[in-house]
Amino acid sequence: IGALKIRPDEALAINCIHSLQRVTKNGRDSILSTFYSMNPKIVTVVEDEVDLTHEDFGDCFSECLRFFSLFFDSLEESFSRTSNERLMLERTSARSIVNILACEDSEVYERREKGAQWAWRLKEAGFIHAAFS
Repeated sequence: IGALKIRPDEALAINCIHSLQRVTKNGRDSILSTFYSMNPKIVTVVEDEVDLTHEDFGDCFSECLRFFSLFFDSLEESFSRTSNERLMLERTSARSIVNILACEDSEVYERREKGAQWAWRLKEAGFIHAAFS
């Protein structure tokens, strides 16, 4: 934290976009506590609204299928079949699906949680919810 050289007269903003899903389940509370200790003015968390932390394979498979079906449908509507952006997103998603469904827990590098789970984790770390104005 000291390496950031945060000055008292500066406002710190922490912006986490699709990055916390790659933190291990056990490390998530720890990193949020670290963020809290930095006394930021604002913390934003942007993650997919899906729970892929199920221990049961069937539940995880069903949720994964639901989420990625919707995601691929949105790609179909948003990009042409020959779009490089679409191809990149499809490849990244394919790797995520394999990682989520085929890897042992110790090898999984991403586990997505729903907003309610993140809200609970943030509250437990000491953050308070601020409404949009």
